[in-house]
Amino acid sequence: MFFDADGGICNVIDFDDGMYHWYALDIEQAFGEFRDTLSPADAKRAEETFLRGYREEFELTSEVSATLPLMRRFVDLFRYARIIRSVAEVFENEPEWMTGLREFLGTMVRGYEEGL
Repeated sequence: MFFDADGGICNVIDFDDGMYHWYALDIEQAFGEFRDTLSPADAKRAEETFLRGYREEFELTSEVSATLPLMRRFVDLFRYARIIRSVAEVFENEPEWMTGLREFLGTMVRGYEEGL
């Protein structure tokens, strides 16, 4: 989303992941990004820092914290469905890079299937 403060205009540019959901899902998505891009030790530190900052602004109850594993399953299921949908259509004479991408995504699908 872009916001032009001078003109008071908001332009929406991307609806891919737009949804209304639980705040716990946002927290778990941030944690997932930490785990996907950082070492385990750095991801742990990033999660602790994130939660410390989050708790300065919002209450994080034990009930909400207890839903984080469920939110992780939702994120994984959502990613799985998006990958399945994105590779469903096969085109004639696909470029070589697309073949490699399909193989990579197939590996991801199998990983999600094991976790689901």
